[in-house]
Formats: sequence, structure tokens, C-alpha cells
Amino acid sequence: MSAEQNKQRMFIWKNNMIVLLALYPIVFSHFFFWQRKAMAAGIPFWLTLFIANVLTVNLLGWVAIPYLHKVFKWWLYPQNLSTKATLKGVAIIVLCYGICMFVFSQITL
Repeated sequence: MSAEQNKQRMFIWKNNMIVLLALYPIVFSHFFFWQRKAMAAGIPFWLTLFIANVLTVNLLGWVAIPYLHKVFKWWLYPQNLSTKATLKGVAIIVLCYGICMFVFSQITL
């Protein structure tokens, strides 16, 4: 595997971590604030799910991912690949996952 292919492969898993960091709170918010109320009002699940997906994809593509790519630019596009910087980025994102899960666990559905 060439160095360029290795860099691309590394970027994919990092980008997937960023997507999950954005996706989880967006999907939770859709469900908590809108989707379950829409379903209670009689809108079918399949339609609320489709609408939520349309909104989520647009929020991810136009707002959340560009913002997080700026915040984590140092990690996603490092000048020098180092294990220390890679682990630091992973630790920060995993900590953010944990914060999201803790905050959401305090909310009663």
C-alpha cells in the first residue's frame, strides 16, 4: 500500500468518527423534539423517518460536518502523522461521545 493510499484509508476512519459525532445528537434531537410528536399526531413512522433523514443529511452536509472538519483540521489533515496526535484526536472525540451519551441519558422520553 502506498503512502497516499494509507493516508486516504486513515482519513476515512477519522471522518467516520466525525460523522458519528455529528449524527448522534442530530438524530436524537429529531426524535426527541419532532419525530415522536409527529407520530403521536398521526403522521406515519415511514414519513417521519424520511423527513428526519432529509433534514439530517442536509444538516450534516451543510452545517455539522464542515464545522467539525474546521475544528478537527489538525487531526484530519495533519502536517506530520504522529501516533500522539492521532490518539489525542480519538480521545477528544470519544470524550465528546461520552458527554453526549451522559447528557442524553438524563433526558426522559
